[in-house]
Amino acid sequence: MPYRELGQYLVTNRLKVARVHDVLSYFDGVNFAKRATAPVTMTAALMDPICPPSTVFAAYNNYAGPKQITAWPYNGHEGGAWKDDALALRAFGEHLA
Repeated sequence: MPYRELGQYLVTNRLKVARVHDVLSYFDGVNFAKRATAPVTMTAALMDPICPPSTVFAAYNNYAGPKQITAWPYNGHEGGAWKDDALALRAFGEHLA
């Protein structure tokens, strides 16, 4: 999600918060996941207040393509930080090999 961009937009469009939330209600990762077929590596930070782990696992469980997930039990939105980057690079390497 483009959280930073939404925040920047709402700085100057303060009266459009309800409209922004209405539009965002049409975007649900679970619905998109059902159609996906590309390999994916996902991570879920179990203490993340921004992307709740329940939403990450819902998308993961409905993902139609090859998938793997790593859970970070004690992390917030930063997740695995640089370790997430390492996981992504490994996944790309495996996919491109």
